[in-house]
Amino acid sequence: MFIVRIRCVSTLGVDCGSTSTRAVLLRHDTRQTTAVVNTHGDNLNARFDQFSFSSAAFPFEEGPPDQPVYVLRGDRNRRGISNKYCMYPLAGLKDSILLEYPLVHHLMQHRHDPAFRARMRRGLVEMFVEIFKLAIKICRKDKMRITRVALTVPAVWTMEFEELYAGIVMEAFRCIEPAPRIDRDAIEFYNETEALAHFLFKNFENEIDPEKKYNYILLIDFGGHSMVCAAGLQFPVLYLPRFFVRWLTPIRAMQGGCLFQIVRSGGDMRFFRAAEPFGMYFLSFLQFHTFAEKKIT
Repeated sequence: MFIVRIRCVSTLGVDCGSTSTRAVLLRHDTRQTTAVVNTHGDNLNARFDQFSFSSAAFPFEEGPPDQPVYVLRGDRNRRGISNKYCMYPLAGLKDSILLEYPLVHHLMQHRHDPAFRARMRRGLVEMFVEIFKLAIKICRKDKMRITRVALTVPAVWTMEFEELYAGIVMEAFRCIEPAPRIDRDAIEFYNETEALAHFLFKNFENEIDPEKKYNYILLIDFGGHSMVCAAGLQFPVLYLPRFFVRWLTPIRAMQGGCLFQIVRSGGDMRFFRAAEPFGMYFLSFLQFHTFAEKKIT
C-alpha cells in the first residue's frame, strides 16, 4: 500500500455557475491557490477555458441505468440543462418562487417524478465527482489533504438550497476512493457577491483611488440567467439611485449585491459590509431604483 505523507491541509473552493463551474485549492500554510484544471482539451471552446467545467447535464432521457447524466466533454446530440437550474426543483421550493425562473419551467413539470428527480441529482453528483477527482489528484501530487469545502451561492438561496447542496457534495466525495472524509461541518457557504469582493479587493487594490472622499463600492451580480457583471463604483452614497437611473439599462434576473466600505489605515486597505447582502429574482427598471433607495438611506 502506497502512503503519501501529508504536508499541509487545504480548502477546496467551488463556484457552480449556470454555464460553467470552477474550483480552486487554497493551502492553509502559505495561502497559495491552485486552480483545478480541466484536462479534457476537447471540451474547451469559446465558452470554456482550461479552468472551466461545463455545468450542463442531460437528465431528460431515461436510458440505461449506467448512462451518465453528466458528460464532461458535453454531448450535442442530447437535450441538456444547467446543473445549477436542477437545484431549484430539487430544493422543494414553492411554485410562486419557481415561476420567477423561466429557464426552469420545463423542469417543473417533471419535479414530482421520482426517476427524473433522481437523474437530476445524479447529474449534479457526477459533475462534482469529475471535478473532485482532479482536485484530489493535485492534492496527492502536492502532498495536501482537503479538510474544508467552500461553496459560493446566490444571495436568494435559502437553507433548503444549502442543505441540498451540502448533501450532494458529501455524496460526491463518498463516490471517490480514496477520498478525504468531508462531513457537513466541513462545508461552508459564501455569498457570491462577497466572494467576488474578496477577489477584486485583493487583486485590484491599486484601482481604488485612496484620495476619493466617498470610498463605497457596490458589487452587483446579475446572474447567469442573463449575464454576469460587477459594477464597481465610487460615488456619494446618497446619489446611487440617480447614477444608476442614468447609466443602467433595464435590469433583469439580478441575483444579488452588496455595498462595501473601503477603509485605509497605515497603508493597509480593509473593506467592510456597509449593508446586508441583498437578493432578488427579477427586477424592472423602476423596482431597482426604489429598492436601491431603501437600501442606502
